[in-house]
Amino acid sequence: MGIYYAQAFNIQNPASTTCGVQEAETAMPSTGGIIIAQPGQCNMVGTITITKPTVLMGMGPGGYADSSTFTTFLAP
Repeated sequence: MGIYYAQAFNIQNPASTTCGVQEAETAMPSTGGIIIAQPGQCNMVGTITITKPTVLMGMGPGGYADSSTFTTFLAP
């Protein structure tokens, strides 16, 4: 299980409508991984489709929040 930083994918593709999150999920192997969303602001206007075992973590001033604490997080 690897760690994928959405910010790195967003830098590679600044036109990303998912702030690099979808690109990170696409880059993961079928066994899944961890996606860390960068702190700051990004205009996420696209749809994210999670098809692999994924832990989504957000970074902020209080530290990390993982997908188990997101009330609107839906995944297979």
